[in-house]
Amino acid sequence: MIAQSCRYFSLSILIVIGIFGFSIKRENWTVPKQIEKEEIPELSLKVLTEDPAKYLGRTFRVSGKLRNKGKNYFTDLQLVLEDEKCNFIYVRPWIPLEFPPSPPGHPEKKKVALSHYLGKQVELTTTIEKGRLKIVGEVFFLNVKSAKILNKNFP
Repeated sequence: MIAQSCRYFSLSILIVIGIFGFSIKRENWTVPKQIEKEEIPELSLKVLTEDPAKYLGRTFRVSGKLRNKGKNYFTDLQLVLEDEKCNFIYVRPWIPLEFPPSPPGHPEKKKVALSHYLGKQVELTTTIEKGRLKIVGEVFFLNVKSAKILNKNFP
């Protein structure tokens, strides 16, 4: 008799848990939506440099050669993105200029410094801001969100 009561009790608990669990899962069911990835517009440097204020706060992609307009990478870094027509805009460094060496006995980890991108054709996903850059002063500049090196030849 006790064994049968325990079975009914266990069965009742399982049913309650099953119903309760099902109702929780049912509430969390969502219909998958086809969210199209928002296309980030691409701008040319020529268009961007003609009226940079027009693009303040907007996210866009822009391509060009990344170079240091200054005389020294560490003491006079004036990072710019330029095209083949010499249109350019300043770029705020978005990754470290260098990394300290790893301690002895620790494996070297591959770290990408800004110098990895210098002198190469890159595509930057960025916004434009107006502000003060060290050494350069008050200018419009690119605030980089991501960067990739392109395999295009650039003079």
